[in-house]
Amino acid sequence: MELFFLAVLIVLMIIALGSGYPVAFALPGSAILTIALAAISGQIFAGDPAAYFAQGGPVQWLSAGVTNFRGVYWEVERDTLIAIPLFIFMGIMLQRSKIAEDLLVTMAQLFGPVPGGLGISVVVVGALLAAAYLLGMFRRVALGPASVGQRYKIWDLGRRELAAILPLAVFVFWVGLYPKPFLNIIHVSVEHLLQQVHGYDPGAKRP
Repeated sequence: MELFFLAVLIVLMIIALGSGYPVAFALPGSAILTIALAAISGQIFAGDPAAYFAQGGPVQWLSAGVTNFRGVYWEVERDTLIAIPLFIFMGIMLQRSKIAEDLLVTMAQLFGPVPGGLGISVVVVGALLAAAYLLGMFRRVALGPASVGQRYKIWDLGRRELAAILPLAVFVFWVGLYPKPFLNIIHVSVEHLLQQVHGYDPGAKRP
């Protein structure tokens, strides 16, 4: 039954995330609903709310979740939470002061005569430009909460994106779950390569 409720948890998370709920609410909400379903089912069918838990019971699982939540969000001395606003501030300063653009132009002039100089300039300054322009979006996501109406009008994928990505997703799952047709295609080439490199004989008997 533990595997059954694990599958229920995965299905609930997929439904919650696919319906557009924020990740911060979808993940813990799915976990709480799964714990409640497991506890209610255990009480009804086994007479014990902890019957369908591998370890502990619903109270212990909820307490562990609250403890982890407090450890992530309520300990202000964590370096990660301090680094996020500083990183956003760095990107804003690079964008507003035009330092990143000037740096790219200067490096392009410096490495211009060198073979691959433009590529070197793009690679070196690309990280700075990404921080300068993409962090505007990250700042709005992390520090600028949108209203409920605006949030529900924004979709992760449109119909065209779904039409393009669904065949690829089906193909990926096909290769992962049943790779035999694809392995059969390269089987002869792999055996030939092994014969050339290691003297491998596919017809030889193995001990």
